[in-house]
Amino acid sequence: MGKTRILVVEDEVITAKTIARKLQTLGYEVTAIASSGEKALAEVGTNLPDLVLMDIVLKGQMDGIETANEIRQRWGIPIIYLTAYADSNTLERAKQTSPFGYILKPLRNGDFDVTIQMALRKAADEAALYREKTLLVQEVEHQVKNNLQVISSLLNLQINRTTNPDVRAALIASQNRVLAMAIAHQHIDPDRNVTRVTLLPYLRELVERLMYSFAISSTNIGCHFEAPPCLTHLTLSLEKSVPCGIIINELISDILQYQLKRDDPQTDIFVRLQPAGASPDLSEPFSIAIHVADYKADGAEPFCSLAQLSDAAPIGLHLVNLLTEQLRGEFQIYEQDNELIFTLTFLLSDQV
Repeated sequence: MGKTRILVVEDEVITAKTIARKLQTLGYEVTAIASSGEKALAEVGTNLPDLVLMDIVLKGQMDGIETANEIRQRWGIPIIYLTAYADSNTLERAKQTSPFGYILKPLRNGDFDVTIQMALRKAADEAALYREKTLLVQEVEHQVKNNLQVISSLLNLQINRTTNPDVRAALIASQNRVLAMAIAHQHIDPDRNVTRVTLLPYLRELVERLMYSFAISSTNIGCHFEAPPCLTHLTLSLEKSVPCGIIINELISDILQYQLKRDDPQTDIFVRLQPAGASPDLSEPFSIAIHVADYKADGAEPFCSLAQLSDAAPIGLHLVNLLTEQLRGEFQIYEQDNELIFTLTFLLSDQV
């Protein structure tokens, strides 16, 4: 087994070199010495250490607490704070980053090694617990997906046996809702978080399955997805992804059903993910806007009015409103030129 690799983040050169020598004497490998938060992030990204010793006061735009938080969020590497500042406000800020220990300066050899050993032990225990939890959740998810597939298959048997068009339509709608839940479980990313769904590919597959279910030709009805870079890899908890997916399922289904009643169905459906606020860190709510437009003729009447949609799909819109309440979000419908626009807005926070 190789030596434990430690990154030292300290802006005082003499102190940093002293710490590095102590670590090497104790049998650790020092991957580098970084004097700022920005350099620390670059070093972690290049040479993943096993542990980071982080001074709270650093040169540059990021202090040690901000840097530690970024490292924990992106790489999950354990952090031990090095600081001469032990006031309550500083410790409270540091506590929010879930550190694995504190070492006060000036350093004392006994405390130094014991704190590192305890941090490494805690990190190993947490990693083992996470692996066990991941395996358990993956097994549960596997069973859930199988059960949803069984339900979908049973509904499909009923669909094939019924000749009543209204009953058939109701069964297909129920089957699509079950598939919306099943597809969400298929898009869980086990390498990043076993309880979160990558939203954009989930919605893509969901809509593709709907188009297939309704036997829609892409030459007549097109569906387009747009998202800024900050939302391309956005993940949501299952508690939010499933209601969101069912809402999209209901809206797209209602639109497709209405289009199929036309002699010459032609339209473009746009699913746009966009932040509702200007906050680059996505602390503001973001909206999923579905734009539906009929470009068949310039200046023509909207292909479907609000009244027509409400009459055609009262159950679907009622379900959308119920799920929006579950998300504690807002749902709006409005007409603009040749477009009927749906906007679903909810907070990214999982505290629903």
